[in-house]
Amino acid sequence: MAAAVKLPQNQRLYKIRDSKLLTQKEREKLARKIKKSTAVIGIGIVEPVEINKIGLAQGLKKAYELALKDLKIKPDFILID
Repeated sequence: MAAAVKLPQNQRLYKIRDSKLLTQKEREKLARKIKKSTAVIGIGIVEPVEINKIGLAQGLKKAYELALKDLKIKPDFILID
């Protein structure tokens, strides 16, 4: 699963760099801030059976692509984490 969001241009959301460097509490707090600041969210889901067939790297790539397509806007910049 992957998600794509359109972040606001006039608001800086700090700590968006590498989610693995955040604590669970920080990740949850940041997720709430992102959800409050955007109305444009895209989701991409690749089922485990397909990931087993195509591999994890290709499965993630497909999930990113599906999330961007679901976003329904053309982003100016993409940050993948």
